[in-house]
Amino acid sequence: MVLPKVMNTNKVKIIMNNNKIMDNRKQFADEFSELLNQCLIKKYKKTPSANFVANQFNFRANGTTTITAETARKWMRGIAVPEIDRFIVLIHWLGFEPAQMFGIENKLNERSDVNELIEILEKQLNVIKTTIDEYKK
Repeated sequence: MVLPKVMNTNKVKIIMNNNKIMDNRKQFADEFSELLNQCLIKKYKKTPSANFVANQFNFRANGTTTITAETARKWMRGIAVPEIDRFIVLIHWLGFEPAQMFGIENKLNERSDVNELIEILEKQLNVIKTTIDEYKK
């Protein structure tokens, strides 16, 4: 499967790079892990333990299943990625915009054609759903 490449900056932002292609799920997990760790450091001024991350996630996990410290460790190390309902909890908890997660930050200001932006979002969401479904297998 071919996935769009996302790149992280020092400001905990990711920008879509249409010229690069992710070659596998591991790279996607690594990119997610890097963003997660950057957001945790930004919020807590250090890298918290997996136990702390699990406890804080579970405190906020209304409407979704809780996680173990092992799950948090896997997310933080790029071994696994969360399901979409858990992505939503992370987005609300860590305070980054969904646009950052999907690599379309500032696209609303750059594009006059909203329909084109909607198509980009739909494609990226489908890629993430497919990746998560493959991780479940």
